[in-house]
Amino acid sequence: MKQLWFVLSWFCLVPQVMASDGFFYAGAALGDSVLDSGELTNLIHDGSISGVSYDKSDISYELILGARFHQNLYGEVSYAKLGDFKVDGRSDGSVIHAAQSITGTLDINALKLALIANKHIGRATHLYLRGGLYQSWAESQVTSQSSDTQSGNGIHYGLGLGYIFSSRWQVQLDWSRYRDIDYTIPHAAQNASAVMDTFSVRWLRMF
Repeated sequence: MKQLWFVLSWFCLVPQVMASDGFFYAGAALGDSVLDSGELTNLIHDGSISGVSYDKSDISYELILGARFHQNLYGEVSYAKLGDFKVDGRSDGSVIHAAQSITGTLDINALKLALIANKHIGRATHLYLRGGLYQSWAESQVTSQSSDTQSGNGIHYGLGLGYIFSSRWQVQLDWSRYRDIDYTIPHAAQNASAVMDTFSVRWLRMF
């Protein structure tokens, strides 16, 4: 039921599109996501960890469905695989973890709803601003601990530059930020939140 408001919000756009000169589009995005390194360290840290190394970036992708319902306004719903992040360290066994190498992973996915304002700066190029809401699912796993999946809601925003190849195709260079992605620190049974940036290329097909 938590996803219902995404679906209802999307269908509210359909009459607006049908009653205007709007159109629908679908597309995909591929890029790089970057997570705050401090969040990764927190995932395994218990006061006994040393030699920490982490991979704070990963490949991200997104599947997009959108509609233009005004000359310069668009609505989108999308699913995003935001990345699978990893941190390694070694515990001396003095606190929670046993004396061993410790690995933590954080796998983040999101369902997004966005409103986009578009401004043409040339015949084939345009700038846009995006803002909206997301629901995320973050699965955290730490060595010798059970995995935990935390869901939460937050805001995302971004901007980009687009180029129109034809009446059917366009490509966009995009930056987005996700605020307050909820996740769990398994060994401490505590909730935490992270900030993430994504840099991607988006391909869109108009219908």
